[in-house]
Amino acid sequence: MLPWLAQGHITPFLELAKKLSTKDFHIYLCSTPIILTSIQNRITKTQSLSIQLIPLHLLPTSPELPPHHHTTNGLPPHLLPTLINAFDSASPEFSKLVQTLRPDLVIYDFLQPWAPTIASEYNIPAVEFVTTGAAVVSFFSFLAFKKPDVELPFPELQPLLLGSFRNAQPNRPVDDGGGGKQTPMLECMKKSSKMILFNTFRELEGKYLDYLPISIEKKMVPIGPLVHETDHEENKDSAIMQWLGTKDELSTVFVSFGSDSFLSEEEREEIANGLELSGVNFVWVVSVEVKRDENRKLNRENIARVIRKVVKDDSGAQVHAALSEEEKVNVCYGLKRKKHYLFTFLSNGVENTSTENEELAVKAIEEVFKDDGSLNV
Repeated sequence: MLPWLAQGHITPFLELAKKLSTKDFHIYLCSTPIILTSIQNRITKTQSLSIQLIPLHLLPTSPELPPHHHTTNGLPPHLLPTLINAFDSASPEFSKLVQTLRPDLVIYDFLQPWAPTIASEYNIPAVEFVTTGAAVVSFFSFLAFKKPDVELPFPELQPLLLGSFRNAQPNRPVDDGGGGKQTPMLECMKKSSKMILFNTFRELEGKYLDYLPISIEKKMVPIGPLVHETDHEENKDSAIMQWLGTKDELSTVFVSFGSDSFLSEEEREEIANGLELSGVNFVWVVSVEVKRDENRKLNRENIARVIRKVVKDDSGAQVHAALSEEEKVNVCYGLKRKKHYLFTFLSNGVENTSTENEELAVKAIEEVFKDDGSLNV
């Protein structure tokens, strides 16, 4: 398995690996060390017998991209193209892994068409696993293959053609090997063996799944929703879980815009004002660019300074804040497990977040900042 270097991609890949591990599969999950470190505690001792984490080391392509930035989590937005290029440069390393491990199947993500190419060199089939929604792929498929006088067959997506997506391209073009150009997203679908897996379900996106084979000529297989399941006893004694336990049912808003969406000071102020005017309880997971110490650890003093800027507690009520990346992840999952306290999520609308909301049957207010958010909404 080779997912893209984002938390919203590694999570469904890991959940798929867990399901496959119950069917007598042995899974090699390849990613950068920083990504693997973030998920190793989510694999049980039993699961670790079937799921093996394989580090994929990126070449030092830029001094701005040290190993702790080999993930979109906390990555400054201007470094995303650098990360993509560094990931592409790891294709020889991935080839060595495939040659050594000799898997029966390679499952890859939407941004690395070189992965199925490498698999084919060793006569290994490769299947793409799309972690975004089928609506997203249908929209970009229409843009890529549209013909004159043919309208997008989904009225609900029509406004996007007049908005920010009117000149959109699925991704940057690459050489398709035959003198033409393909985008990585389309090339990945083209190279998938007979089928494409989707982290969705037919009841939600059946019409999009039925539309895609017209242009992609592959079987679309929904295997979702794949979301992280936690032990109900995990973190039950944490400060935030205890605080939630004192609140009425359907009384609390959980605010999170993901690990790679950074709000401006003005945006934070607007959201804070809205939450204050609403009068509801809320827990806000804040993603900020925080300096690290010489050991690449998060600096508590810097975190506290950022939190003081974001959260102004004039009422004197106690304010809880996670002081490490690991705690923040645990807090997020702890809150979602206590779903009966929540009446809504305020989130960024990307596919993995939307899928979690649906799985937990919690209403969501989704504010679109980037990527596929507007399509999932």
